[in-house]
Amino acid sequence: MSQFAPDRDPVALVRRIDRTRRALLWERLWRRLFVLPWLLMAIVALAVSGLAGALPGPAHVLLLVAVVALLAWPVARLRGVRTPGLDEAVARLEATDPRRPVSALLDRLTESQATDPLTRALWQAHQERMAEAAVALPAARPAPGVLAADRRGVRVLALLALIVALAWAGPRAGDNLRAFLSPTLVAPPGAATVELWISPPAYTGRPPLRRTAAVPPAGEGPAPEAGESPLEVPAGSQLSLLVTGDVARPRLVLAADDPGRLLPPTENAEGAASHRLEVTLDDPAADRLGLADGPRRLALWRLAVRPDRPPEVAFTAPPEGDSAHRLRLAGRAEDDHGLTQARLILGLAGRTSGPRLAEPTVHPLALPSPPQGAPREVRLGSALDLTAHPWAGLEVTAHLEVSDGAGQVGTSQSVTLILPERPFRHPLAAELIAQRRVLILAPEHTPRVAVRLDALAESALARPERVRQRPGAALALVVAARRLRLEPGRAGRQSVIDLLWDIALDLEEGDLGATRRRLEAAHQALKDALADPHASAEERTARTEALRRALADHLAELAANAPELPQGLAEQLDRAPGVRRLDPSALEEMLNEIERLSRLGAGDAATALLDRLAEQLRGLDGLTRLSPKAEERLTAGASVLADLMALRRDQAALHDETFSVGNRSTPPGAQVARAGRQEHLRHRLGGLLARLGELLGRLPPDLGAAELEMRRATEALAGGDHEGAASAQGRALARLDQGLDALLEAISRTAGGVALPGASRLPGGGEDPLGRPVPDPADGPKVPAPSRQRAEDIVDDLRRRLNEPDRAPTERDYLKRLLPGFR
Repeated sequence: MSQFAPDRDPVALVRRIDRTRRALLWERLWRRLFVLPWLLMAIVALAVSGLAGALPGPAHVLLLVAVVALLAWPVARLRGVRTPGLDEAVARLEATDPRRPVSALLDRLTESQATDPLTRALWQAHQERMAEAAVALPAARPAPGVLAADRRGVRVLALLALIVALAWAGPRAGDNLRAFLSPTLVAPPGAATVELWISPPAYTGRPPLRRTAAVPPAGEGPAPEAGESPLEVPAGSQLSLLVTGDVARPRLVLAADDPGRLLPPTENAEGAASHRLEVTLDDPAADRLGLADGPRRLALWRLAVRPDRPPEVAFTAPPEGDSAHRLRLAGRAEDDHGLTQARLILGLAGRTSGPRLAEPTVHPLALPSPPQGAPREVRLGSALDLTAHPWAGLEVTAHLEVSDGAGQVGTSQSVTLILPERPFRHPLAAELIAQRRVLILAPEHTPRVAVRLDALAESALARPERVRQRPGAALALVVAARRLRLEPGRAGRQSVIDLLWDIALDLEEGDLGATRRRLEAAHQALKDALADPHASAEERTARTEALRRALADHLAELAANAPELPQGLAEQLDRAPGVRRLDPSALEEMLNEIERLSRLGAGDAATALLDRLAEQLRGLDGLTRLSPKAEERLTAGASVLADLMALRRDQAALHDETFSVGNRSTPPGAQVARAGRQEHLRHRLGGLLARLGELLGRLPPDLGAAELEMRRATEALAGGDHEGAASAQGRALARLDQGLDALLEAISRTAGGVALPGASRLPGGGEDPLGRPVPDPADGPKVPAPSRQRAEDIVDDLRRRLNEPDRAPTERDYLKRLLPGFR
């Protein structure tokens, strides 16, 4: 076919031929590339699904190589594609017209035909018709015919696989695609387990903490996050970490700027590889427990290390002496984890130099024993007998100190006071205490004290009555004097100071002091056994028996040394409502109850009852021999009391007479006589009030009110008003009764504490001086014996169950809540 002549080509026909050539080129390209989109869909579906992630690293790489080869195969087929020529484009363009108008336009007449006019005219008409037909030909559209190659539609499966994979992967599609395109020849870390134990210091009493974290394999789960609330642990807690599983170099981080600490490798009990580390948590800046293995986070907990605050202590009331010459303390102490020790520190006020006398002395104080751990908040209430202290009677400084389990010390403010001292009534005992004071305050006069002790020893040997027939006191004085001469140093003086105190105490108290000290020792031994969780039941029973024997000995000695009161006064004091006779059977009942509670394991209840017993026994401290001054006061008091009792009887008789008369008319002489008798009674009461003022220094107000009512009764009788007189006389009798009670208490106090009212009272009946029964407010409501026994049986059963070791913690807590009123 000859070439196409451009100068004769219409523009529209040229454009159609160009489009046809492009369509032919597309057909040839598409026949080779039509598998590429479906291959891409299938490969993307495989990548998004994440199935390739389960392959080992080498297999994953081989898969990617195969994918690249599959994608390169259709691209390689493009090398044989040729650009369509003009003849091919024209043939495709006029394929739809059998006249082939474009080819006709390219035809030419021969020279012989061109000379014939008719032939040229026909040819020209033919060319015009073909030109019109060629211009009307449409441009050919691509028709690659690829559908014939996949008549079963297998390619649609690739699209379906892509849709299913995208739905399956969801938000992980992007991560899965990136993982598919970035294979790793080294396998990612697998799962791991992190365990931690935090053991607070033992003195805190807090239980250990345990936390675990399951770490998923890398890429299969989110990184562990810290919880909302931190792990609060006291400073000094021991952290133990154990990491097992697929980890390489785990590192512990405790703060943002912490470089971290490697966990050294080890083996667990099963022989599996693990990493373990133990760290003491004592830095308050530590705010996290983070574990990481390179860029991989293993576990993370928020942390709060609480420093141990020092304990605090303060006096709640100034220290002061009591009637028994003991130093009473009242304070309050607290610590965040519990107190272990409390003590009183005494220093001599106003002395900064001189002998070692000025060195402070330490006196331990008892702390309560809670069921678990150390007490965190306590009230310090103690009564210390410091009468044997070298500084007794001197001005001292005192402060409280408490310690916690960490060894930290808290100190109260210092106060100044006069240390209570014991007065000695025995002349020789008082002299020995004076010489003891010289050795304490002026040790340079030690030779003079030795001479004085020799003189006192000679006097005691010559006159045994001075030492109450106790020859051992005289021999002890000889020993004391000789020791001062042979060993005048500090150690010798201190031993003599202690010896002089013992001699003076023996002279003052006799055997009563020894029995009291044995009783106090037995009481403390039983209290220690009750507080000791390791003490056996046999040991507690033995110490209870020892306390019972010591108490019996002390009561016997008290009875032997009890002062003889004036005739009539002892009976009245015993029958007074505020003073009770000692009842040994009640003390025995308390000891039996203490022993029973101890057997049941109710140590707190037994200790509380033991403290009550000790308080009651302290009320017996005043039952000693009377001084001459006290005996004189008691004799005078007994005389006034007898006169007042007689006055009361006469007033009662006059009241009965006045009440029987009523408002009946009586002879004027009888009326004047009764008024005179009433006035005489009032004058007798006035005289008794004057004697009481001299004896006590003050008057009971009820007796003054009785005198006023007597005056009103006299005036009423003089005016013939018998009802008004009887009413005034009744009020006078009531005031006399109250005044008698107050007088008995005042005489008891004036006598030096023979039987102090208001002391710990023991159960037992009693009557007032008028023979009326007096209820004991400490007795409480009377419970029938069967009901009381039933209640005791229930309490015993609850305590028995509480002390069974196999009880569940929740049940033990419930039983504890049932028993607060009986502990």
